[in-house]
Amino acid sequence: KKEDPIDRSVTQHFERVFGPAGANILAEYTKTRSVGFNPIYKRVVYEYTHPKLGKLTIAKGLPNKVLDTSDGGKDDAADQWVVKDAAKLSASVSKADYDFSKAGYKTLGVVVKINDEPWNYCGILPMLDPPRHDTSATIKNLVNAGIEVKMITGDHLNIAKETARLIGMGVNIHPGEATREGTQDRNELIKHANGFAQVLPRDKREVVLVLRNVFEQVIGMTGDGVNDAPALSAAQCGIAVDDATDAAKNAAAIILTSPGLSAIYSAVVESRRIFKKLKSYVTYRFGATI
Repeated sequence: KKEDPIDRSVTQHFERVFGPAGANILAEYTKTRSVGFNPIYKRVVYEYTHPKLGKLTIAKGLPNKVLDTSDGGKDDAADQWVVKDAAKLSASVSKADYDFSKAGYKTLGVVVKINDEPWNYCGILPMLDPPRHDTSATIKNLVNAGIEVKMITGDHLNIAKETARLIGMGVNIHPGEATREGTQDRNELIKHANGFAQVLPRDKREVVLVLRNVFEQVIGMTGDGVNDAPALSAAQCGIAVDDATDAAKNAAAIILTSPGLSAIYSAVVESRRIFKKLKSYVTYRFGATI
């Protein structure tokens, strides 16, 4: 998909390597089936046919999940598999994934199956997704304005901590599963944590609802994807960033029209200025009436 940044980077690299001949290579393959990404299944599957190779099935997703689809618990997806030599590969895949995550890289595992042969693990695709250019300054300004900032991400815990360090946030970040027990201890953890990683869409919404309903805080939430829509709608002020999906924009109260996050701080400053003027006017009218 050209609109997907990950797919776009792969196809652009393919074009750089193969040049004009790449189009002829791709023309030999015909896509017959595709299974899109699901936050529960954590993988995508595509099937192609080739006049000489036959049926080619390609999957990408979490490195350990495409190694063995039952990793972390078996799901109800139609496509289930264990790659060839999975037991031997497991330790090296986990180590490579861990090392990449410590360096701030997101990772995707890629596996391939030809006809009825066993699945083969092709490798791990590392991706560097740096914070937006003005994120660090925006967070510093918001904190100085008395606003607490938390990170909620689907990325690996190590990636979340490295990103938090880069943008000047605290690294008291917990896995998303810590938000799923409806206890007071869980509520306190949500209140005092700097963020949560490896979350599901429902975890984001749960964090927003706990902060809003249990601790009666006013919540602003930023997001860009379909999975962010429930949390954006649950917050008092949902904010869809510049390149957000239509679902995120429809669920948000504010839509940013330029790259970056600095407009959020500008909105806070302007809204406080308006509130101050309204308060001064109301106070004046009361005084004049009395």
